[in-house]
Amino acid sequence: MFRKALFALILFFLTLALHGAEPFLLGEFVYNMNLDLKSTPFPGMTTEEFENKPGEDYEEQIYRTLLEEARWVFSAMIYGLTVSYTPSDIAREVDRLYDAELTARIPFGDSRLHVYDTFVEDNVFHAFIRYELDPYQKRRVEYWESGVFDSGASYGYWPYFGENSRINAIKDGIRIALENQLKPEIYNKPRQIEAEVILRECPLISVDSGKNRAFVKIRSHVKNLQTYRVNN
Repeated sequence: MFRKALFALILFFLTLALHGAEPFLLGEFVYNMNLDLKSTPFPGMTTEEFENKPGEDYEEQIYRTLLEEARWVFSAMIYGLTVSYTPSDIAREVDRLYDAELTARIPFGDSRLHVYDTFVEDNVFHAFIRYELDPYQKRRVEYWESGVFDSGASYGYWPYFGENSRINAIKDGIRIALENQLKPEIYNKPRQIEAEVILRECPLISVDSGKNRAFVKIRSHVKNLQTYRVNN
């Protein structure tokens, strides 16, 4: 517990350091082995057993999964996402359409992405992953943090065992944060929103009622906002 609190404090100060132009990103990524349907090769393994002698294949799977998630999250913090969103409207018989894709992605196998430290608590594997920014990436982060862009925050949800559940929970949080951010500006529900969005920090993800719950903070630039006509 002390170790977890210590690293939470480290993450807080590193977030402040990033806003002071430090050339790296750092986030905590977790893998819940209690809910892992693929953990059957090691039934009944205690936390101490896992820490002392983890199965190599299972450990490699966890590292690979968390590094890939970190690659997506850090890409969203550096390059951002292109978002296209049509809110649902029952009265107009309009279904919700939502697409959020990375503008660019950190290359697979990038040596600047690496696990900084790990620990296991209550059968949950915690990895602190770091990515070193090059000068161009550092300028992009500083540009988005310049205060010119609107900011927002929200929770997003996705079924725990759904495909790409944690990433989709983050995307859902981005959608809701963007929608809430625009509510003071537009009286009626928008017809379509097109925007560029970045994650301001590594999302906090937990499990809630069978779903992954992601708390996301964003900055956005709305490029196209269409509204319905009064009689349409």
